[in-house]
Amino acid sequence: MKLFWKRSNVFHSLIAQYSHTPWSQIIIEQLGALFSILSTLLGRSESNLVFSFSIISIIFYSYLLVINGTWALLIIYLNVAVISIYGWALWVKHGHDNQLPIRHFNRSDLLPTLCFMIAIGITAYGIHAHESQAWMINTLDWLDVIAGMIAAPGMWLLGRKVIDNWTFWIVSDIVCLPLFIGKQLYITALLYLIMALIGVFSYTEWNRRMKLHKALT
Repeated sequence: MKLFWKRSNVFHSLIAQYSHTPWSQIIIEQLGALFSILSTLLGRSESNLVFSFSIISIIFYSYLLVINGTWALLIIYLNVAVISIYGWALWVKHGHDNQLPIRHFNRSDLLPTLCFMIAIGITAYGIHAHESQAWMINTLDWLDVIAGMIAAPGMWLLGRKVIDNWTFWIVSDIVCLPLFIGKQLYITALLYLIMALIGVFSYTEWNRRMKLHKALT
């Protein structure tokens, strides 16, 4: 009985979340979620379209973030969009002639990764601190900062075909779960759970392709 009651509460929360939301925003959120999932699936198969679909998803979500005044997450999304263009250029230039094979994280990736994480972390924290007018930000804001710090280098590593990009994405998606559940955005939380699961399968597929490439060279 208690389990049924909890499920019923979640269902009513889902309905209440959208009861006063314009249909245009609901459609935009659904399109953003669709393109996010498609982007992750395309990344699994090493398709250049992964970056195009990622940017389209970011455009949809950026509109929603502006409406809701979620400026820290908006800046993170815009940074990811810029990095997506960089990754797309690399894949188009090298992707079809095997000059950009899948590989593991190495020393040359460490400094840029740390720079991305620190830059995004400071920016996101600064915005949240300014919004709350206090140095001590709340737990959900910290989750937002941490998720952004992990996601930005994830896209950069994806562009360089570093297999460990999937680890960054999986961790970032998992961090986003309590963030969006805390904001009662259950559908968005479900989206990130799905993308985390896709990330696990994508890591496995890239690992298979990497071993196959090494065996053939």
